[in-house]
Amino acid sequence: MSFEAQLDDPLLREIYAYWRWKRAARRMPSRRQIDPCEIPRLLPHLVISEAVDGGRCFRYRLVGTAVARTIGFDPTGRSVDDVASGSYGAYINGLHHRSCEERVPIFAASPFIGAARGRQYFARRLALPLSEDDDAVNQILSMVIFCFADRPSLTVLDRPVADAAD
Repeated sequence: MSFEAQLDDPLLREIYAYWRWKRAARRMPSRRQIDPCEIPRLLPHLVISEAVDGGRCFRYRLVGTAVARTIGFDPTGRSVDDVASGSYGAYINGLHHRSCEERVPIFAASPFIGAARGRQYFARRLALPLSEDDDAVNQILSMVIFCFADRPSLTVLDRPVADAAD
């Protein structure tokens, strides 16, 4: 099964197709190649994180309105460590580190307790690496889709698949 076939939401497939189109012959597109005017319906679900200190930590540069509303605040400008702690913080940091190290898209899914009346959601994340020099990842373009959870236990599908396997 191809990586794209694993993406179970049309918005996830759309941002993945956009990322692939923007990278063209490169391994990863640069941030400059991502044009918000080309993907307006995806913007509420997008997050851009930047690698700080050589990828030791990550700071949120942009957080879409749907993501901010579900988590209960806008974490733009804050680090992952400032926003998420414990095992959940380790999980989110792990996704960022893995995206930087492996330089391939990563799909992950997990439960998430949202700020809106403490509702439990199921979060589907697609982390797409961005690079200015097509070697080192300096930012990560992510899409986060929240659905009401029907599965109470943690489910992790963060298996990177190189495009060569498509």
